[in-house]
Amino acid sequence: MNINARFGFEYIDTESTEALKDELRNKAHRVYSIDNKIYSTGESTLRTFFARLYSYKAGDHIPLMESTLKLKEDPFGKFLDDETINLLMKKFVGNKDLEEKIIQVFHETMTKGVVREDIEESFFIKNPENRKIKPVTRNNFYYKRNINNKIIEKLKKVLGHGWKEDQIGSLSQVIQRVIKENVFYDEYATKTYNDELVNKVEPVVIFIQEGERILLKGEKVKLKHLRILEAQRQELLRRKSGLEHAFSITGLILLITLFFILEIEYLRRFLPEIFSSNSRLLLLEILVLITLALMAISLRVGIYFPMVTYLMPISIASIMIAIMLDIKLACFTTLLIGVLGGLMKGQSFYYQLIGISGGLVGAYTAVGIRKRSQLIKAGFAVGLTYFISIFAVSMLSGGMPFYIMQKCIWGFSGGLLSAFVVIALLPAVEMLFQITTDIGLLELSDMNHPLLKQLMLNAPGTYHHSLIVGHLAESAAEAVGANPLLARVQGYFHDIGKLNKPEYFTENEWNMGSRHDTLNPSMSSLIIISHVKDGVDLAAKYRLNRQIVNAIQQHHGMSMVYFFYRRAVERAKKENSNGIQQDDFRYSGPKPHTKEIGILMMADAVEAASRSLSNPTPARIENMISEIVQGRLLDAQLNECDLTLREIDIIKKRFVYILTTQFHSRISYPEPLNEKEKKNGKNENTNSKPSENTGN
Repeated sequence: MNINARFGFEYIDTESTEALKDELRNKAHRVYSIDNKIYSTGESTLRTFFARLYSYKAGDHIPLMESTLKLKEDPFGKFLDDETINLLMKKFVGNKDLEEKIIQVFHETMTKGVVREDIEESFFIKNPENRKIKPVTRNNFYYKRNINNKIIEKLKKVLGHGWKEDQIGSLSQVIQRVIKENVFYDEYATKTYNDELVNKVEPVVIFIQEGERILLKGEKVKLKHLRILEAQRQELLRRKSGLEHAFSITGLILLITLFFILEIEYLRRFLPEIFSSNSRLLLLEILVLITLALMAISLRVGIYFPMVTYLMPISIASIMIAIMLDIKLACFTTLLIGVLGGLMKGQSFYYQLIGISGGLVGAYTAVGIRKRSQLIKAGFAVGLTYFISIFAVSMLSGGMPFYIMQKCIWGFSGGLLSAFVVIALLPAVEMLFQITTDIGLLELSDMNHPLLKQLMLNAPGTYHHSLIVGHLAESAAEAVGANPLLARVQGYFHDIGKLNKPEYFTENEWNMGSRHDTLNPSMSSLIIISHVKDGVDLAAKYRLNRQIVNAIQQHHGMSMVYFFYRRAVERAKKENSNGIQQDDFRYSGPKPHTKEIGILMMADAVEAASRSLSNPTPARIENMISEIVQGRLLDAQLNECDLTLREIDIIKKRFVYILTTQFHSRISYPEPLNEKEKKNGKNENTNSKPSENTGN
């Protein structure tokens, strides 16, 4: 069956337009430029020669003969004949007006231009002043071989009457010595001018009559046919009635709504932590909507510039969601966006396939990225995937090799571009939505952070404690599948609140006695508990991420400051008082809500308790850890952090291993000998027999 035009419409004949452009390229106009440097050099040579003439001037002390001999030995004058030299010595020396007239003639000649003998009959010249290009013929310029007559005419005009023909000829000889060809082929101007001409070519528009045959039955489909059919489709969309258009828009909106419902249900069932976070839901929907908008724009622009279609912005959402939210969610969202993209491109299965493959690779390669530079590698992987998938699809559907390769290169560029877009957006998105990625966490783990430096200088005991807690938490988190980098960074910052009163905490007392000995137990407890609130305030001041703030708030949960509670109870017994309430000695919470903070709570308590062990043998360390963890379990402090008993057992084993290696025994080295012992030892060695000084 033949395919005929359903109605009359216009389309841009790209092949004919390109043919016109190729014709212009083949008729490339050669552009020449006048080199003003040659004029400047010639003028400088003349003025230098005129200045030397004054020094050769004959006078009372320098005879004319001697001046003439000097002029003949001059680098410039030695090329002049005797008549010219005599003329210069008699009439020229000291005559500034004559000098300027000679320079004027030289300037007029060089400004018009001196060309070589074999230059083309016609060409283009670039004006050195306004840089405009105009067509000229070689008759507009001078040739060096016949320039003498032109110079003589100009000299007669500027010198006026009173000069003989031979004198004017001599002056012409002086000027000709510095006349050089100054019109040269300008490759850059030629390329620029011809490119401008090509770009100004108007597209060839062809009108297709209603019923006109577009494609014969059995005829091989070419790119031209596809463009005509696409133009007909676009015209059909423009001609649709308001009702039909409304139906199309309604269908698309219904599909998008259905996909959003599917995604929300997926989050509710499998990712409740994201579903319960309004900010993360908002981020997800914004990324999806922006990606769909970019796809719509690229498809719209692709009508006029088809290659733009293959930039494929879907990978931007895939990488961002994988880094900031979840890899499984990134894959699921990629599938949904890919399907919608295919529907937007006229139900194109190939477009869906290309977009989904690149998006999935982007999501996979984005997992575990800790440096922004690694995003370039992810972009390269996405670009390579687009390249291969576009090439494979094009081979299936057929096409010209050059056109196929062009599409592949645009797809590869789209993959790389998506990585750069993510690099640009990531810091702003992290700040706006208070989501810390592994990239941001790695930056926070830098020991040059102002808070960590303050901790090191003002509370060195707390600083050392935080480092060990960070490493304990990181190791345990890795063992149970939590985020080890997040656990380590939370460990570094969990006790920054102690910076306000570092001397009231045991690790910073420096053998100066405890300040709590003179305080009421309730006051001591209040000071200890307040480091959580102080830490939250410092975190807000330095704009630390919400996950770090949560760790500061929750790492003690609602546990009790047991030491001061016991002291308060004992004091109350002595004073026959019954006013001691446990709640006054408990942290205000909340309890840990994530695995990482639950691990941090146990690591913090275990590390602090390990310092009080007098003889830290492996058995004692293991018993201590078991008692502390058991106490937290019985006190229900770990009920809200999703750690299972099996995971807690693994965490305890990690703690035992790390602390055992930290407190490993060392051999006892002997004290160094004093001077008297060294002397006695030397005498003994001197008086002993040789056989006693040898080894076994």
